[in-house]
Amino acid sequence: MPNVEEIKTDGGIRVKVKTEKPKIYDRLKEKFPTIDWEKGLAIVVGDIIYSKYKLPNHVLAHELVHVRQQLDYVDGVKGWWDEYLASDSFRFEQELEAYVTQVRYIREHTDQSSRNWRRQMINALALDLAGSMYGNVVSYEKALQLLKL
Repeated sequence: MPNVEEIKTDGGIRVKVKTEKPKIYDRLKEKFPTIDWEKGLAIVVGDIIYSKYKLPNHVLAHELVHVRQQLDYVDGVKGWWDEYLASDSFRFEQELEAYVTQVRYIREHTDQSSRNWRRQMINALALDLAGSMYGNVVSYEKALQLLKL
């Protein structure tokens, strides 16, 4: 039986974290052939975060943004996913908000002795945000600038 954990967000939303692969994975794999469930990724569908592995808190902060985005989306969770897969600009906007939240979490929850790790993480996140998964909408330099607000 899959492992399920339940968490309650600051906004009072109950979110489940499941280790099984979600049904949407096949659509994601078709759109982004390089993703690999076995290597670890997180996928949000409504109030469920799917991840084979335990998520670090800064990644959880990122994924909780997607929970809120999907639950608040005017066309519902399915509409959010349809738009996310169809539109590079929509996907980038959604991810930018989540990455900014993740960077904020990293900054607020790491001490000065971890500043090299923090810098490496922010650089890696900027590379991701500037990459093909999000439509190559911005350069690495612009992504770094957006994340260092």
